[in-house]
Amino acid sequence: MIFLFFAFWQGENKLRAQVFEEGKNLISAGYGFPNLQRSVLRLLSDEQNFQTTGFGPAHLRYEFCLAKGWGVGASVNVTGYGGSWLDSGYSASLNVISYSGLFRINYYFVNDEKVQVYGGLGTGYRARLSTYQNNRPGAVFSSEIETLLSEVSLPVGFEATLGVRRRFSKDFGGYVECGLAKSVIQAGLFLSF
Repeated sequence: MIFLFFAFWQGENKLRAQVFEEGKNLISAGYGFPNLQRSVLRLLSDEQNFQTTGFGPAHLRYEFCLAKGWGVGASVNVTGYGGSWLDSGYSASLNVISYSGLFRINYYFVNDEKVQVYGGLGTGYRARLSTYQNNRPGAVFSSEIETLLSEVSLPVGFEATLGVRRRFSKDFGGYVECGLAKSVIQAGLFLSF
């Protein structure tokens, strides 16, 4: 939030020379928080000694400035989560990797030489790979974990975010986004060319 305020303040509500112009490309890489799936898994587990693990969400994007104020591109996002526990003295674990590849469109409310403020929508494919291991003979999923893994039935991903980019130099800077995506808040770096 402090970064968003700083970006607006720096923009001074004046539109100067537009840096992200028609025909330009932009690549960004960022990291999001919190890992919501890991948090939900922790809450749903009734196993003793349950320890969660996780990484991400990590975000990688490409964008092409199609016309004044509009950018189109692709967004690839990945997150992992899981846990380990003892089941009647036997070790058990669950590991999940969730990923999405989305077509994305951004609209720029402010597009000046130092700051861009934009809204983005994306839709596309999402999937999840999961592995469950248990050394106990005849072991099966607990009902809570099985419910968590079976609830995602459609392979359709979606994201809607508001973001701010702040340039440190002509073609390099940082960004912050918040909204509905693999993460609620994400931050990272970008390069335009």
